Amino acid sequence: MARPDIPTQIAVALSFAGEQRQLVESIALALEQRLGEGRVFYDMWYEPYLNGNKSFDRLMEIYRNGAQLVVICISADYQKKAWTTEERDAIHGRRIEFRKRFGDIEYHEEMHLRVGEGDVPGIPSTASGADARSRSANEVAELIFRKLKIVQTFRAGNSPLPPPQIEPPRPPSLWTRVYRWFRNRPKTSGIFAVAALLSLWFALQPQPHVEVDKLFEIYSEW
Repeated sequence: MARPDIPTQIAVALSFAGEQRQLVESIALALEQRLGEGRVFYDMWYEPYLNGNKSFDRLMEIYRNGAQLVVICISADYQKKAWTTEERDAIHGRRIEFRKRFGDIEYHEEMHLRVGEGDVPGIPSTASGADARSRSANEVAELIFRKLKIVQTFRAGNSPLPPPQIEPPRPPSLWTRVYRWFRNRPKTSGIFAVAALLSLWFALQPQPHVEVDKLFEIYSEW
């Protein structure tokens, strides 16, 4: 299946400066292998569509509304170019619309990917994301693919993603309780230690005749 002439079903749009084109194109190709043709927006693939007096509006619409996930490829060149500045403004408008709709919840529809040195205004250096220069194109494509799945999960439910589930602390095991008990007891004779170990052995039998808690109660009185 060939790529469509008009990008109407874009899942991921890549925003980058031309100086990093070779690196970004390799990522776009690897990502297209996972998502299928017509699902990744890489500008060179849609030159006829973007060539005309409506090219600016069409490009901004893709970054603002046309893609499920926008990947900003961070570099010093990105923050200096006029076109990428316009793209960044469109992406910022997208974030504002998201806030209006869903409120102050975690925003997932924008991903940051470092492709060169330098920072971009409005994006803290600590939030610059994965470094594509130290990974293969397939590894980066896999990261973007997984991020897209998070976005699609959110959109399908039209509600915030559930908070992470934290398991309640488990009660200490029998061995842990025995260890803590011995550790907190004063030094005693070898007879006491043998008696305690025998009690533990009885407690571990399939059908113990002595309850472990009762044994702790008895020996704690020594």
